[in-house]
Parts: sequence; C-alpha cells; structure tokens
Amino acid sequence: MPTAFTRLLRVLILLAVAPTLAWAVFSLPLHEQAAWRLDNGRGFGNVSLEGFSLPAAALQLLHRKGIVGDPLYRYNELEQRWAAWDNWTFSLEFEMPPELLAEAAVELVCEGLDTVAELTMNSAPVGRAANAHRPHAWDVTRLLAAGRNLLEVTLFSAPAQALARQAAYPYAVPANQIIGALPAYNFVRKASSDFGWDWGPAFAPAGINGRVELRGRSTAALSCMAVRQRHLANGSVELTVDALLLPPPVAVPSVQQAAAAGPDADGSAPSAAQQAERGTLLLQLASPDGSQHWQSTLDVTSLPTDADAAAAACRGGAISSGGGGACPWPWPLLSASSGAEAGGEGSRGAPAVPPPAKHSLSITLDSPQLWWTHDLGPQPLYTLQLSYQASSGRQGSAPMAEAPPTAEESGPGDSGGSQVLAKRIGLRRIELVTQPLQPTQEGAAGSAGETFFFRVNDQPLYARGANIVPAHIFEPAVTAAQLGRLVGDARAAHMNMLRVWGGGRYFAEAFYDACDEAGVLVWQEAMFACGMYPRDRAFLAEAWREVSYQVARLSSHAAVAIWGGNNENEASFGWFPETAANPQLYAADFSKLFVDVVREAVLSVDPGATYVDTSPSNGLLSSEPYVKRWGNVGDPRYGDVHYYNFADDAFSPATYPPAKFVSEFGFMSLPSFSAYKAVTAPEDWSLASPMTSFRMRHANGLAELAAQMERHFLTAPAQHAQQTPGHEQLAQQGTTAQLAALLHAYAPAGAGQAAGPPPAVADPGRPPSPPGTALLEELSAASPVQEAAGAPGPEPPAGAGSQGQEPAGEPASPGGTQAAQGPVAEAGAGAPPGQASEGGSQQQQEQQRRRFAASTYLSQLQQGLAYQTAVHQWRRNKVDPAAQTMGVLYWQLNDIWQGPSWSGINSDGSWRLLHHFATDFFSPVLVSGLLTSDGTSVQLEVHLTNDLPVGVTGSLSVDAIPFNATRPEHVKPVHQFASASVPAFGGRLVWNGSLEDLLAAAGNSSASGGAGGSNTAAGTAANPADFFLRLRYCPITVHPSQDSNGTAVPNPFFDSGSSGGSGSSGVLQQGGSGSPAERQAAAGDGSEGGARCDAPVQLPGSVSSVQCAAAKRLLQCSESLVFLTELKDARLAPANVTVEVVPAGSAAQQAAASDALGGSFAVRLSSDAVALFVSVEALQQAGRFNGSARLLLPWQPQTLVFFPVAQALSSSPGSASTAPQEEPGGTGMAAVPAGPAAEQAQVAGQGAAADPGGAAPSISVYWLQQTLAELQPEAQAQAASSAGASSAGAVAGPLPTLLLLALLCVALV
Repeated sequence: MPTAFTRLLRVLILLAVAPTLAWAVFSLPLHEQAAWRLDNGRGFGNVSLEGFSLPAAALQLLHRKGIVGDPLYRYNELEQRWAAWDNWTFSLEFEMPPELLAEAAVELVCEGLDTVAELTMNSAPVGRAANAHRPHAWDVTRLLAAGRNLLEVTLFSAPAQALARQAAYPYAVPANQIIGALPAYNFVRKASSDFGWDWGPAFAPAGINGRVELRGRSTAALSCMAVRQRHLANGSVELTVDALLLPPPVAVPSVQQAAAAGPDADGSAPSAAQQAERGTLLLQLASPDGSQHWQSTLDVTSLPTDADAAAAACRGGAISSGGGGACPWPWPLLSASSGAEAGGEGSRGAPAVPPPAKHSLSITLDSPQLWWTHDLGPQPLYTLQLSYQASSGRQGSAPMAEAPPTAEESGPGDSGGSQVLAKRIGLRRIELVTQPLQPTQEGAAGSAGETFFFRVNDQPLYARGANIVPAHIFEPAVTAAQLGRLVGDARAAHMNMLRVWGGGRYFAEAFYDACDEAGVLVWQEAMFACGMYPRDRAFLAEAWREVSYQVARLSSHAAVAIWGGNNENEASFGWFPETAANPQLYAADFSKLFVDVVREAVLSVDPGATYVDTSPSNGLLSSEPYVKRWGNVGDPRYGDVHYYNFADDAFSPATYPPAKFVSEFGFMSLPSFSAYKAVTAPEDWSLASPMTSFRMRHANGLAELAAQMERHFLTAPAQHAQQTPGHEQLAQQGTTAQLAALLHAYAPAGAGQAAGPPPAVADPGRPPSPPGTALLEELSAASPVQEAAGAPGPEPPAGAGSQGQEPAGEPASPGGTQAAQGPVAEAGAGAPPGQASEGGSQQQQEQQRRRFAASTYLSQLQQGLAYQTAVHQWRRNKVDPAAQTMGVLYWQLNDIWQGPSWSGINSDGSWRLLHHFATDFFSPVLVSGLLTSDGTSVQLEVHLTNDLPVGVTGSLSVDAIPFNATRPEHVKPVHQFASASVPAFGGRLVWNGSLEDLLAAAGNSSASGGAGGSNTAAGTAANPADFFLRLRYCPITVHPSQDSNGTAVPNPFFDSGSSGGSGSSGVLQQGGSGSPAERQAAAGDGSEGGARCDAPVQLPGSVSSVQCAAAKRLLQCSESLVFLTELKDARLAPANVTVEVVPAGSAAQQAAASDALGGSFAVRLSSDAVALFVSVEALQQAGRFNGSARLLLPWQPQTLVFFPVAQALSSSPGSASTAPQEEPGGTGMAAVPAGPAAEQAQVAGQGAAADPGGAAPSISVYWLQQTLAELQPEAQAQAASSAGASSAGAVAGPLPTLLLLALLCVALV
C-alpha cells in the first residue's frame, strides 16, 4: 500500500504535468505561436510588427519592438495616446493539424479580447466581442481548411467606441471624469481605470490578454465547475459541485468534408436523436495531505444541441438540481438575439458555442479540516477533481486522466473540451453579520444602526487590509509572481482582507490561489465603478454573462468572502447634475443592473454567496423582499463607509467617524524617489516642475499635501508649482464641449458600428485638438518631451491628448467618493529656496534633487502617520458600544505607475513608508495611546487591542524620552506593568494618567540625570516640546479561549486541548532568554520532531513549524510613540545617522537575516542622538528593507536587511519575523556616515545594490530632523539652538495643540 506521502507526491507530479494531459488531444494553443502579426488602422505611421506570441497589448508590443519608448517615461503618455484612438489587427497564419480537423466540432476560444473586437477566419466572419472581462467562443468547424489558415482579430479603439455608444444612447449616463482621463468608460466593458484615474495614467490599451485556442471535440465536454459548500449544524460539510457539460456537437461537415462529399450533398447533419451520448461524471476529493479520499458519480445523457436551440431552451428554463438542465443559470434576457445586440458571439458569422448543461454532484465530509484567515488558524486546502467519461454514442473522447490538471478553467460561456478539471478548495463558512443595535444614549452619533462585520467559522474577524488595483498598465505584463508578491506583502503587513476594486479587472487565478494559501480574504467587486451605466437589453445580457462566468470561476476559492455589485455607484448620485435632476431615472437604472441582473447572476451560481449591491452603502431594510436603505452612504450607523477628508487634521483621532466598517479611506503621498527617478529626468525633480503637476491627477492634490505639512511639520508655507490655473480651465470647458469635439474629431461611423481612428498625422485637414489637449502639453513645456529608449514614436495625432474634468458637484476621491469639504490652504507659486531652474548650476541641481527627495519622504511620513492615527482610532472603536468598528481597508495597496497616489507599494514593488507603517498599525496585538480632555485636564489613555482568538498577557511600559537623550539613563520610566492582559477578540483601556503628572515625571527625569544640555530644576515640569512618550507592550503568556458553549476556540498557535507552557494547561509562556540576537541565533525550527521553537512566547514541543512561525509573526512586541506637540513645534535635537553596509554573505548579515529568509545585503544604522522615523531606500534595485520609519536611539543601533522584489516574494508570506535586529554586532562593515545630504558617494552611487562585482549598494537614508533641515534650514537651525534649553517651570494656561502620533514598532522581546 502506498504511504500518504507517496500518494501526495504522485498527485503533485501529475498536477505539474496536467495541462499537457488535459489538452494534448483536443487543443491547438494559437497564442503560443511566435508568428503573430500586428497592424494598425489607417494612418499613424502604418505600423506593422511580426514574430511575437500572445498575450500582448498593442502599445506594449510597440515598446518591446523599439517603435516607441517606455510609455511611463516622462510625458510619453501624451506622445503615445494616439495608440488608444487607433484600430489594431492581430493576425496569425497557422497549420491546421489533420487530427483536429477530424473532430466533429472545432471551437475557437478567446480569452481577454480587449475590448471591441471583430474576428475572421480565412476572410470569413467569425463574430464580434465587446467584453474584456469574459472569454468568447465560436464554432468555426465550417471555416477551417486543411493546411494553412488565417485568423484575424481586429480591435477597435475603445475610447472611440465608447463615445459612439454614448452618443447613440437616448439620455445622458454620467460617469466620473478625472483630470487627464479619457471619457465614457462606462459604455464599454473594459477596465475603467484604463481610461485614467486620479492615481494613474490613461492609455486605454488594446490587446489580447489571454489564451487563443482551437479546441476540437466529438463528445460532450466539461466547460467548468462551480463549487458550493454548506456547513451543517453537526460540523460536517456538504460540498456540491455543479458540473457544466457542453452538449455533444451537432455533426456539421467541415470545408474539407463538404468538398469531399461533392456538389450534391445538402450538408445536413444527422438528427440529434441519433447522436444521444451517455457518460459518467466522477467527482473526487483528496484531503490536504492526500491520506483520505471521497468520491461521487453521476450518469448523464446528453443530446447534441446547437447554439440557437440551447439559447432558446435557456429562456425561462428551470435550474436543474442534479439531472441536467438546458441552461446552467437561466435568465430571460440571455438569448441568442441579445448576443447579437451586444456585438457578441451570436452577432454574425460562425455560430456561438452552445451553453452547457448543469449537473450537480455532492460529497459530505464528517470531520472537515477548516480553512481560516492566517491570524485565526491554518489554511488546509483539499484537492477537488471533476472528470467526464463518455461511455457510449459518439467516439473521440479523451481518456480520463489519472490525476487532476491545474490548467486554468474556462467558464460557463466557454468552449472547454477538457475531460478533467481540478481545483484546490478550503472548507470554511463566512458570514456578513448585520444585526440591529440599540442606541447607547439619546442622540449619540453612531450609537444606533446595524453591525457590519464578518464571521469566519463562527468566529468574529476584525478585517485589516487594503484595496487592490490593477498591477500594471498592460494586463499581459502582470505575472503570477507579481500577484503572489502583492498578496505576500499584504500578509507581511498583517492584512487579512483585500478588496478587489470595481474599477479595475478581475484578477488572474494566481491572485486568488495566493490568497487561499496565505489566508487572506477577498472582497470581490464586479467591474463597475463611480458612475451610472446603461440598462439596454444588450448591456444587461453582457453583464449577466460576465458576472455568472466570474462567480463560477472563483467559486472554489476559500478566500472569496463577499461579492460587491460595484464601487461607489450609489455614492455618485450626488456628483452629477443629471442624477440630481432626475434621481428616479438613475435609481431605476441602478436597481435593474445591480439588483435584478448582477445580484441574481451571483446568487444563481452560488445561492449562499454574500452580496452587497454597492460600496459604500447603508445596507438593506429588508432582504426578502429585497429593499435598499437609500440615503446618505456616509452615515456611520449602517453598512460600510468610504471616508476621505483632505481638509481637517489628518493626525487627530476625532477626525475619523465611528463607522461600523471602513472599506476605503486615505491620504496621498508622492512616490518613492527611487521609483520616480527611473521614469523622469533631473529637471523634473522639483515640486515646482511641470512634471510634478503632470503626474498629479487628483485635483488640488499638491495643495492638500502642503496644507497638512504646514499644519504638522513646516513653520513656513510649503511651496510647489501652481496647479490650479490649468485645472480651472479644464473645469470651465466642461465635459459636454470636450465630448462634442471628440465626436467631431473622430467621426464615428454610427451607433453600434466601428469608429475609425483619427486622421493620419500627415493629413492636412485633420480637425483641431479637443479641449484640454493643450493644457497638459503646456505642463511639459519646461522640458522637451523625450523617449526613454528606442526610435522616436509617431507624432501624436490631433485630439490624442484630450483631457476631462471633475464631475459636477463635489470633487471625487480616488475610488470616486466625495471628500469632506473645508478650507484648503493655498500654496505659494514660487519655487522653494535653492531650487534651480533648468540649466542651473550643478550644485543647485543637486540641492534641488535633495530637497525633492526630502519632500517625497515627508509626504510619505505624513501619509503613514495619518493612516496610523485613523487605524488606531478605528481599532480602539471595536469595543466602543457606540461604534463597534470591525474593519478597516485603506486605499490603496499598490500602484500602477510612478505618480502621486494613495498607495503603500510603488509600481516597481518597493514599499512606501505607508506599508512599513501598516506592518505596525495592523499588528494583531496593538498598544496605542490617546490624549483626551474633559475641559479641565488632559489625560493619556493607554489601550490594548487584540484581534487574535487567544487572550494575551504581557508587560507594559510607559517611558518619557527627551529628544536630546544620548544615554539609556536619560529615559524616565513613567509607569511599569508586569502583567497587563487583553481578552481574545477584545480590547481595553489598561491605564490612564494626567498629562500634568507625566510632565512632572519627565521634569524629574531631566533634573536627575540630565539629557544633553538640559538643566531643568528639580521638581519642575518638563516642557512638552522637549520629549515624547514611548508605550511598549510585549506578550508573555497566551490563553486559549472558549465560545459560548464552552468549546475551545481554534487558534493558529497550538491544537485545541494541548497543554501550552510549563505548569499551566493551555497557556503559552514567554520563551527564550538573553538578547534578541542570542535568542535568534538559538532559535529552533519548531518542527514536528520536537525542535525548540524560539517564539516570543514558548510553544509546546509538539507544535508544527507552521504554528511556530505563526507565533513568531503574530506575537511580537508593539510600540507606540506619543508626541505632545505638533512636530513643527517640538524642540528636536539634531541627529547624525551613520550607515554601515553589511556585505552579502557576511556573518553579520546572515545573523541579521536569520529570521527573514536571507536578503541580498544589510545596513547597520546608528545615531549620535534620537533620530525620528529613520528610513532607508535602495536607489538602483526595487525591493524593501525589513523595517523603515524607525525610532533610532543612540544606544540602540539597528540592522536592516534588504530584500529585492523577487526575493521579497518568497520571504513575505511565510517569514516568521522580519523585524530589524537591535545590537547585532558583527564584522565586515564599512562605516558610511550620513551627513547633511543624507547620502554619501558610496551610498548614493549609481551601482546596483550588492552586485557581484562588489560595488557598494546604492541607498538613501532619511530621518525627520534632517528632512526638516533640508526643507527649512533657517527654522531648523533656530529650533536646534533651543533644543537643550531648560523648561522654565510648570506649564501654565492652555497647552499647545496636543498631537498624538503612534509609531507601532514590531520588535523582538
């Protein structure tokens, strides 16, 4: 008998080769052939390229072949916008294999046709497509010939098609129009952000984003499977799989067969009754370790059906519960005629592939292994295999494979042909809990309403995460590794949920696989965002096909927790004059699309799915019948909230409302200089440069950044280029005038027809540029537009740079929602002192570069602190009866280009400061401080928050640290707790003290030891501008919890019922001793063999390596800093930071990286004074350090390890701890003092980081004091001169503005 390991190994080997097994008989993958050709429409240089494979976008190929430069370099977005207005034809000549022609039917399956496409085979029409979000398939049997064949796919300009459809629609259907964006994205089924957003460019690329295959079959064939799971009261799980089986093809002679039959043959096919096919469906399930197996079988009979007959049967048909049905998910509007109206498969030419029949099989598991988010438990994944074997009737079916393939599945509208499909699945129950709340007091804001939170396997989940947007401007450029890295980065920041924003794309299978493996939930939205949408029959039918396909495709993924109908479409009712004038019309449109179509499509595939019709929303008055709670979607009492407030104090906890669930919020920052410099020129490195304004697509973005900086950091007004004049002109021109000009310029042929491209560049009669073109071109006037590489591209045609405006009404947020309004400080128009104009001296240019880099750092620090303030407040609110906040998903996880945005991860994969902050403020066990006032005194509250399913007890300390401290004895312990506990899933106020007592304690500290030059008299209070407070909490023991029935709640650290530490059953005690470095060196792997696990708390010897890693990752110390004045008012002591580069492979580097799976090199940071928010950035290699925005104390140097993007992928998801190492010691270090420039030659050189030749890594170091000195040298010199001055007695009268900033530091015990 084979062992479990042998069985598992056999499955893994077969999984690896499964794609070959699945398609060897039936499929010809045309996309893999490197003989494709690309031609553009009339004009624009008559581009012709050949010799490439798919997937690819047209503009991507132009760059790859050297026709144009990097689309993201400088102003190339304008130079290359002509490509969006052109039509592109992808063509391929290929040999048709005789064995494929011998099949009864050959189907052409295309994935990712982006977007409006027309296909021909051997010059005969095949069909049209109009949706990039789903596959399309046609029966091309009659069009194929023996030998050479020619396939042509013409993609029409998406912006031109959108404008033509908008013009033909009977009334206005408004949508968000961002500065720099292309209009009318809501009229084509393409990623909305392809048209431009306020965090990304507008390329609207045309391309083929997926596979193009010919699939031959002579029998019924599996198309895909949809998976449903039902968790029963006794703990068992019923797993139901809907097998979607394409009917046997009606025998139709091919061109070759018809010719052989002679001219008298009528070409008629045998009757369907003569071709009935019997077969067997087999469902198999294997446990995660391969030791257990379950199966279910179902005998089915299939009749040959053509597309028209199948579609007719679909109209109003009943869903089959097991015996098979005419249509898997019938809907009256889904018919052959509707496909023609939508320009889909049934329009003209080859017939569409008939829809599959649904057959259901079930398996029941009595003792399932449940899947959890990574902070609640493990992620066991079962292997699910569905196979079909024809037993009689037609011949030619493939033999059943011995193991399931992992080839990405097709969908209910796809052709299929494979006889074996496989998925991995996690068994879990996820609920959205919306229960009425009773007011805690009369009129209390947020005190009534409903809950809004998720339960996973009956346990409450505090959702911590972010919104994810498309990973690249070209979908074909996105790799599985890139998607996996983003998920890994999210998990490394303790996120347990990602929201797939509805203005982008449905992600490839690799993203959802990574979420399943990492234990990260997905809030999945249908791809509709920020506007109104048409509701004609063709559009609704296309929406139904798209959503039902995507829900079926993703139904097996344990991570997918909720489906949303759209992003901010209900919120956008307040943005447009049209919706304000006729709200009933647009409410009807909304309800038809997102309630009657999208919702029903989701529930028809999975009746148990959780669905919300929009986000944000106020939820429902009734689920049956379905009745929305219309109204202000910003009401914190109900549903989820999107919160953007760019006017009020971003560092004040009172700014943030007591919402039940925050699914979007944020504040902008500039991209990291290392990422920005790769696509810009030196003359662009200034806040006053045209490039800065060109890349800022959020209206008033620079002014909003400056206003917050002046509030918190800068004593003089921030200065940047004036953005408002051009933007005001854009707003005054109006969308109507722009669209009229575009329609005139591109003269679409008519509604529903393909619009031709703009006239050729050489055409002397071309129309004038549409409004807005000149304004963006003016932004590039300070520097000539240049290509980064390759030959100069064709001249942009007239109208290629058309710009839009903000919608009427309130300005839109990054996701589309309106920002809270209030006064915004205007910034000066002049360049900052010392910033050189183009052509200035080299010294001036270097100073300009340093100031610009310092500005990017300060913008990111400001962003991180703002998010930290908000997240700390919302996490404390989880136990506030008036709020009960149970989730925070910030905007946004990732970037699509190197420009200002809300992102925490740059487009090259490197981390902005925000993501480093997120690793701290999303830590499952959190300490935070809050300054409160009752009108007579100010109190400091210290809160503990615990999102884990175990109780935690630890040590808590509150210390006062002078800004000019140089030795450990300068730190004054204010309060010490040997044992402070917080319950599972809970939070509590553990201590509060008056600010008066804190100032007195800090004053005594100065008097009794002296920090720097302080000579505060004994018994006097310290000046709050001279010191800050550090809160530190370290877990010591962990206690298992029980549910209301007394049953032990599962947890990620040890098995239920196991004894935890010594002397106390079920209690995990603090483990290890000595310094952090010593404990790291002595760490065991925590393996099942009993090796010691050196986690912050001691685990039982029987724990697995996964449980040990979870403890090391989730039970770290937490630190928060509390500042008592605005930082611009604090008397910061000057600090000089020294950087020591630790070579790769050295003992010191290996010791520092022992817990972080390697790293290419490390740096050791030390300082002669307290240095705030120290950040290290690699300049020549994308990646991240395992810590940033650190507090660096003179007596406590830190070592940070650098991980290149490729290596960060492997280290992020499973790394036990990536915290910086304190006092690592070591040898082989080259000291690099970071002086006034914050960079040195060997640090800021042009060599690649840690290259094999031994060149020093190219890095930059930033910290707050040095940044403020760079930006405001006179003000900082004055502050430095008074940093050591004494505090003249107790503070009298009202205190200066009190500011709470909390820096949560994950550190070793």
